Amino acid sequence: MACYKDKVYVGDLGLNCVYEVNYTTGCLLNTFGSAGTSPGCMVDPSGITCDPDGNIYVADSRNHRIQVFDSCRRVICIIDVDYPLNRPSGIYLTRNENLFVLNYWANSLAKYRLKYKYI
Repeated sequence: MACYKDKVYVGDLGLNCVYEVNYTTGCLLNTFGSAGTSPGCMVDPSGITCDPDGNIYVADSRNHRIQVFDSCRRVICIIDVDYPLNRPSGIYLTRNENLFVLNYWANSLAKYRLKYKYI
């Protein structure tokens, strides 16, 4: 679960999607994602965090990857990492762009420094 402004994002492992809820009204605003391996699809989304721009990072657990969605819920990228993800679950993004990832199957916590390539 993650918060950004007046929204809460909650992953649903069973239905392979993320819910976007207005936390002041409790109303469901949107649902995104579906079962699969293509970008935008996920299997067991188990960790979520947001950056200061409102981008949504989702730990796509059974696909062993982190996907990033923009505020319109479109896939921006799949994060390229130098240490393999092994069923990522909890994730946390720090203010200085370090991404901490709990790798469930590897019994480890990894720290990644995110680098952005602007076009």
